[in-house]
Amino acid sequence: MLNKLVIKDFLIELQEIGLAKNSVDSYQIDLNQYYHFLVSTYKVEKWHDVTQDHIRHFLASLYDEGIKSTSASRKISALRKFHKFLKNEAVTSENPMSRIELPKKRKNLPTFLSEEEINLLLDTPDCSTLKGIRDKAILEVMYATGMRVSEVCELKISQVHLDTKMIHIIGKGNKERIVILGELAIEALEKYYQFVRLEYCIETSGDYVFLNRRGKHFTRQGIWKLLKELLIQAGITKKVTPHTIRHSIATHLLTRGMDLRTVQELLGHEHLVTTQIYTHLEKKKIMDEYIMAHPHAKSKGEEI
Repeated sequence: MLNKLVIKDFLIELQEIGLAKNSVDSYQIDLNQYYHFLVSTYKVEKWHDVTQDHIRHFLASLYDEGIKSTSASRKISALRKFHKFLKNEAVTSENPMSRIELPKKRKNLPTFLSEEEINLLLDTPDCSTLKGIRDKAILEVMYATGMRVSEVCELKISQVHLDTKMIHIIGKGNKERIVILGELAIEALEKYYQFVRLEYCIETSGDYVFLNRRGKHFTRQGIWKLLKELLIQAGITKKVTPHTIRHSIATHLLTRGMDLRTVQELLGHEHLVTTQIYTHLEKKKIMDEYIMAHPHAKSKGEEI
């Protein structure tokens, strides 16, 4: 029988080097799927028996099921790291992933909300209720800082420094950074601390900043549900996720003249090229406005 324990060993190593829990969980799902394919389809009994043909057949089966390119890329990344681990640990003598190419990702421009839409969303929570005060604080902090949804969920009171208007973030790969709180976010947090958190807090709540009504800290799914409800109430029909708020602050800061590298630091992007995608958004906006306004921008047969 193919040894499944090496997958567990690999996942433990990923945890030890500081890979985010969500990424480790995704790798576990991907590798379990890969393992069951090898056992059920090819009856593979040893890892050193795995060939490039096995891997290509596995990937082809995923594409036949209509897998998205981003998901395929993640699975290939998981396989690449896993087979490298197997070779490094002398479980195998060869790495069959060494010549498997990653599919090229289509670079889609991220969706973002305009400043008017953000203001509409932030004004939607009913601050006459405890839930509304909390929801307002969550949204204000997310928009003020550009924090990832996982960072918001894991945020601790000890990381928040209202006196200096800063939050100390432990981000991807345990990398640290400082983000800034604006006055509106500070006001919303102070109101949440004063009126809501003590009401929601129970013995097991710990140091987490944002709690649900059962006293537990928020999950990613909880933030998604909260945002979905508020978008419906606000009448915003765009396809929006919690990450859209992060895209929005990046776009707004760059549009208002903030330096690209400063935005990179605030968002915690490891590579500048990740931040540069937001500069294309403003270029596209300029092009759209030019086409709409310039009398010779369209052919004579086109409607304006």
